Amino acid sequence: MARLTRKASRSKAAKRAELATGAGRGKFVKVRFSKQVLANLGEIQTLPAFLRKAGKLTTQARMTIVDQALVMIDQTYVHLPLKRAMHAVDPVQRLRLVKQRLKTYSERAFHSEMISTFVRLRDLHTNYILPQPYSNGIAFLPFHVEEYFEGAGSKDTPVFIVTEVSGRLSDPNFRPGVIITHWNGIRMATAVEINADREAGSNLDARHLQGLETLTNRWMGMSLPPAEDWVVVNYVPGNGKGPSREARFAWQVSLPPPENGGDGSSLGAVRHSARRANRARVGLDAKGEMQRRFRKLLFAPKAVSSQRKMDDLGARAPKASRAFYEEMTKGTWTVSQSGGDRPRAPVLGAARRQPASKAWRQIDRRSKPPAVAMLDGVDLTAHSIMPDVIKDFGAVASPKGTFGYIRLVTFDVEDIDAFIGEFVRILTLLPQQGLILDVRGNGGGYIEAGERLLQTLTPKEIEPERFHLINTPLTLRMCEQEDGELIEWKASAEESVEIGAAFTQGFPLTSREACNDIGQIYQGPVVLVIDAGCYSTTDMFAAGFQDHEIGDVLGTSGHTGAGGANVWEHADLVRTLPRKNSPFVAIRSGASFRVALRRSTRVGLRSGEPLEDLGVVPDGAVYRMTRNDVLNHNADMIAHACGRLAKMPRQRLTVTATKRHDGSLKLAVATDNVHRVDIVLDGRPVHTVDVKIGSASFDVAGPAAGASNLECRGFREDTLVASTRLKL
Repeated sequence: MARLTRKASRSKAAKRAELATGAGRGKFVKVRFSKQVLANLGEIQTLPAFLRKAGKLTTQARMTIVDQALVMIDQTYVHLPLKRAMHAVDPVQRLRLVKQRLKTYSERAFHSEMISTFVRLRDLHTNYILPQPYSNGIAFLPFHVEEYFEGAGSKDTPVFIVTEVSGRLSDPNFRPGVIITHWNGIRMATAVEINADREAGSNLDARHLQGLETLTNRWMGMSLPPAEDWVVVNYVPGNGKGPSREARFAWQVSLPPPENGGDGSSLGAVRHSARRANRARVGLDAKGEMQRRFRKLLFAPKAVSSQRKMDDLGARAPKASRAFYEEMTKGTWTVSQSGGDRPRAPVLGAARRQPASKAWRQIDRRSKPPAVAMLDGVDLTAHSIMPDVIKDFGAVASPKGTFGYIRLVTFDVEDIDAFIGEFVRILTLLPQQGLILDVRGNGGGYIEAGERLLQTLTPKEIEPERFHLINTPLTLRMCEQEDGELIEWKASAEESVEIGAAFTQGFPLTSREACNDIGQIYQGPVVLVIDAGCYSTTDMFAAGFQDHEIGDVLGTSGHTGAGGANVWEHADLVRTLPRKNSPFVAIRSGASFRVALRRSTRVGLRSGEPLEDLGVVPDGAVYRMTRNDVLNHNADMIAHACGRLAKMPRQRLTVTATKRHDGSLKLAVATDNVHRVDIVLDGRPVHTVDVKIGSASFDVAGPAAGASNLECRGFREDTLVASTRLKL
């Protein structure tokens, strides 16, 4: 059991808590957290103590919850026909039965029935959110379990390994690297699958990953408290040599302060503080995001401190990022990594991440970070101004070459423009021979953030996904509200009533102009790494990556999480209609809901195909994570991705422009693996020239007068492979 005080001497309350769970008799593994982790976690209680303080809902409060769920699911839930067909469920009838039996349920049974009704939809967007104190609590164990595989092909055997431990444990043998064989007496693989069946993942891959993650980390806003007060795990040393041991851990409950991800409304708080136009355009696995935040509080206190420092800098951070980028790109739009004194990202070690200063010296012992790269002592060549979003970046060396690597863990960003700008800045720091973009575990966020990011990796014009409403009288009323978020769907909703269509036509949430306002930044080949933890906006990002044929999709799971919708909170529904004749009312008990309101469909070769339940399937065979991966910063997976990058074609197109007094342009281009360059001024093609590998200069006369935007498009044979933009 966790020791709850920072001092060696324990309070009487702590001693009583230990005795209540048997910890005082030495049966439990105890843990002493660091001061920083204790500050991050806020108040920590034993599970029994937390449950004793939890209140009870009145019958009227329960009635309001069920009535609101019925209206929401029956008349606004866009995936209802799909879920009824694919998962053989009828949530409307089940909610009617809950309403009829309302007085017979205990408090736990009522919440359990509501959660189960929503979980069986297999939709991480559509949830019942419990009232406080549940929504502010995270039940946890002080370690993290991951999965790797032994064997080859269809005979792969899953192994469950402890990869992180927080604090100092009283059992010195239980540490990162041990293999867990049994969970409460059940074989580990079976225990994960039993737990997975209680989760809402849209496909088996997603449910399996959810089942593994919630073994040790449960946000009680969407999961009931654990049924057991403690768990017993059996484990063996990582090398398999040594006796099997048993460890007993008591469930603890953390109540983090709001700034640390506590207060169940904090997810919405960030969303509503962003630009109003994007407030209702979110695609996010809220439960997964809360779990990610809590893992950071528990296992990565230094990362929490880094984020707080950037938060304290406020507007200075994105301003410094922009200034650094502008300094890097003076003279040419695309930065070469092969020479000169331009800043470059650190080299990421295969076994560990190196300190920024040491990494810099390894790149060029003669250079120091320029002044513009420093922000209050933080080296921006080695650190992001958004460490909670761009978790890691740098160069990775392999026998196949040196490539760039970025780990992007969320699209839940407050300032979308600043996020895009920071991603662009980091792209210019990386080797241009190829990029590994790792979005595993990214539960989504703002849809615009994901869709706008695609353009930076391809010369092709990005087509945003389409979003559709289900056809019901209530959604038509919602569309008819002048100046409302759904006004664009009004005509289609009216037509859907006349022709009996199940859904409205689809319209994008991100404009085509916004999806193409920057253009390509990175011209090298790209490998996108996905898993079953990629959800919602990240599903859409991965789908757009694949549909626009940007690069290779490498999967460590057979599917992404398959969340294909824009999600609204119950409060959004309440605001949509005037109170006098609205079926939506505020839920005063503090409980809430989320619902998939607008479903998304893919573009390109898969135009019209839904993302929900299907997700994105990787290109080629699934890559199985190794022991070296889970303990050594994905070393084998990155090496595998480097091998894929080495086989992909590379190209380069850079340009400098000089504007003459007569309005003509003198252009100097440098190319590699590009056969033709087309010149476009303010969106109008004005010139084309055949080129060879190397450099060339030529003039563009006449139409250049008055133009402000130059784009050079590079073709290999008849295929567009690179693009460069420049302000004149």
